[in-house]
Amino acid sequence: MLICSNDGFTGVNPQRLPSAVGHTRVYETNAYDARSEINTEKFADIVSPCQALIGESGSPGTGMSNPALAESGVIAHHPGVTGTDDGLSAAIHGWSDPVAQVIVTRTS
Repeated sequence: MLICSNDGFTGVNPQRLPSAVGHTRVYETNAYDARSEINTEKFADIVSPCQALIGESGSPGTGMSNPALAESGVIAHHPGVTGTDDGLSAAIHGWSDPVAQVIVTRTS
């Protein structure tokens, strides 16, 4: 799950592993929106650690889904943080693809 989101996540599809000991493969991942909740960008609706990670105070997120924000969409590319509400700022909390890097090194 992506911190500072309510249902953003990243992951890796099946990939080939390194073929020899000491060899490494690097995979970069994009952001996806589970579309289980509307992206309000309000601190109260996102994962709790978000504010603490950047030293902000205020109402922390609950860490629980809010039934009032439910949406039953199909997983899609995450639009990122737009900064259009009273919580998140695109300059501070935003991201762009890739959002993670997975490094696999064969050890045996």
